[in-house]
Amino acid sequence: MWIVQSYSLAICRPLRQARQALHQAREALTTCQVPHRCREEAQRAHAEVEACEAEVERWESVHSAYRHHLETVSLLVHPWRLCTSTPQTSQEVESRLHAEIDAITA
Repeated sequence: MWIVQSYSLAICRPLRQARQALHQAREALTTCQVPHRCREEAQRAHAEVEACEAEVERWESVHSAYRHHLETVSLLVHPWRLCTSTPQTSQEVESRLHAEIDAITA
């Protein structure tokens, strides 16, 4: 449980901040596109939007990978192998669980 909470906070907070920064950058770009603004200012605002979009994309990818690992963990701890309907030993579950935890940590 502590893994889910700690990693979720470590991923969701930066994702939320990146989305907020992107929203602000897009607003700034919109105001820069008013005819009386200088072209350099608009170019800087456009570059900022692109950088924020890349950051949001990166954190969304991290979040997606994290969710995939959580799903895998939930399937691993089932007493039966779901694909073959055969029982799992506690050693098998433990081994696979440690591998998934290492993947989440990475």
